[in-house]
Amino acid sequence: MKVIIHAGMQKTGSTSIQKTFARLNMPDHLYLPLEYPNHSNTLALMFQEPVEEYHRFAREGRSREDLLKDRQSWLERFERTLSTSNKENLIISGEVLTGLPYEETTKNFADFILPKVSEVRVITYVRPPVSYMNSGFIQSVKGAGLSSFPKNLMWPKYRGRMKRLISLFRKKNLEFVKFNRDNLKDGNVVLDFADRIGVDLPADKVAISNESLSLEALSVLFTYRKFAKERPSGFVGATQQNVQLHRKISQIGSQKFGFAPDLVSKVLERKQADLKWMERQMGEPLLDAPPSGSTGIEDEDQLIAIAIENLPAVQALLPEDQRIDGPANLETLFANLERLEAGLS
Repeated sequence: MKVIIHAGMQKTGSTSIQKTFARLNMPDHLYLPLEYPNHSNTLALMFQEPVEEYHRFAREGRSREDLLKDRQSWLERFERTLSTSNKENLIISGEVLTGLPYEETTKNFADFILPKVSEVRVITYVRPPVSYMNSGFIQSVKGAGLSSFPKNLMWPKYRGRMKRLISLFRKKNLEFVKFNRDNLKDGNVVLDFADRIGVDLPADKVAISNESLSLEALSVLFTYRKFAKERPSGFVGATQQNVQLHRKISQIGSQKFGFAPDLVSKVLERKQADLKWMERQMGEPLLDAPPSGSTGIEDEDQLIAIAIENLPAVQALLPEDQRIDGPANLETLFANLERLEAGLS
């Protein structure tokens, strides 16, 4: 059996790839049947140590004993798939394989899979730095509860992510693909991935997944996490509660988020060596321009001010009899957000 590994990176349409291929019936390819279409959490369960410190499991307060039982079960299923499938190609997809700080997951996974397959091919979509920093900040506020303005604006740390792939899987087996509409088949990463691995995929079978936040929604969630209430954690269901909240808040606003150009320029100056390293691996330029139509954000204070301005929009998310009136300040904003979050649990 040959294995095709899709290793992200984050913010390159991975969720759409995973949802699409998990439900496809393909004559020559099998999408590894794990717990979720995104294999990241199950790969971490099987191969990360200490497993209980992996962010998802720590957030939900899962014990090591419980996790090790699940690990054994999933390893047995994985082994069974490898030994019994009659498909020529096995597809595995997880951004954790290029995630920081999960180098051990990638190494242990490589040690497990390489002796069991006849051929390996690793495809990684690489997002240019400016768009990655903007999208990465949004994702970190949503998913990790980031509540401080990052010094290096979520720089992608290309070498830290990609060097392990070169070391473990050898460069001849890697494809670094620039994540840019002009560089993808029909401007779509899912169709592009399908084309690269020889799967005939009609465009109407592509799963669309785009859960970004507007500048206004991002500002509200960031401010709430910074001053009022940290991201829920320590219990099963914490992840889902957080998802429910940011999906509700995502109904606010329409402006695009982007870091201020002068901040971006300073980071680019500091990170030139990392960018040039990635460009050498790819054999082409990677630097992109700031997105058009975005409001350049310079600091936390600007986000906080936008959040307070959107108090009426937050109140509108609540039934009229549950809205808390008051002056346009943080206290009134947080009171409404707490009531909103309480209604989701």
